Amino acid sequence: MKRLVTVLCFFIFLFALPAMADGPATAGTLGPAGVHVRGGVNAYGNFQLLLDLKQAPASAYTILAAKVYANPSHTLLFALVDDSAPASVLESIQAEKPRGMTVGAVGASAPSVGIAAPPLTDTLVTVEYVVLRDTQVEPFTAMNASVSSILSFDLASQPDVGGGIKHCVWCGSTFCGCIYCSTPNFTACCPLCNLVCGIIECP
Repeated sequence: MKRLVTVLCFFIFLFALPAMADGPATAGTLGPAGVHVRGGVNAYGNFQLLLDLKQAPASAYTILAAKVYANPSHTLLFALVDDSAPASVLESIQAEKPRGMTVGAVGASAPSVGIAAPPLTDTLVTVEYVVLRDTQVEPFTAMNASVSSILSFDLASQPDVGGGIKHCVWCGSTFCGCIYCSTPNFTACCPLCNLVCGIIECP
């Protein structure tokens, strides 16, 4: 009997390995240019947003800033601006009147800020980088996700070395898994953990 239990435990461990290997891209495990954004109403009834990202490989581009929008209203919820960014980048972002903003080293920490809640009619969470590629400053969309509720989302996107983007999703404390898409666009419908590439409306 003891031997049977040991064998069963061994096979359970083996079956669990693929899921563990494809686990969530949380803080500390994001690869270059990856981003993790979480938003929700805290115990005090205030909207809290967390943004974690990693700097891109220097050979590709440098992330000067990251902006989190609620769309389609294009409300700038939060901006993280690298302290090495040109003044023109900071001034441009300030002109958008973000609900929260931090200036510091991109990738050095994962700021969590309390801000005014997004417009309830919005259905998309968009993360846009401002990048320096060669000598050009340009926008770069890292994530564009359709969500069930703009007041509760937990999403991560990671460029894949083989091409495409790995998108990971949590519904509350449940890790829903990851999908690989060819673009930053995907849909994450909670609480049933429905993940699809492309933008559709959650039921």
